[in-house]
Amino acid sequence: MPKSLVFSDKGTPATLLLVQAAKLYGRMEIGYIRSRETELITAYNVTTYPTIVTSGELTANGGTETWNARLEGNLSSKSIRKFLAKHAGDEGKHMSMLA
Repeated sequence: MPKSLVFSDKGTPATLLLVQAAKLYGRMEIGYIRSRETELITAYNVTTYPTIVTSGELTANGGTETWNARLEGNLSSKSIRKFLAKHAGDEGKHMSMLA
């Protein structure tokens, strides 16, 4: 299942992120990292806020490939929604694991 880390200098997640996390439940795991988490900030090379880093695995033709995507800077609610939806897994593929 794809995973996204949202790096922010705000104390709590924006309502938009909470709504997106609920909508993508079972398709993507979303974590919220505050700017005081310097070890993670350094590990993911975050230099601006907000930044969203997403990764996942794609399995095809008997092999597995890891992919990463990044969205950073002055983000609009539309760009965040589109980015997360684009990189989320298929609904049916992961929902069966929840049952």
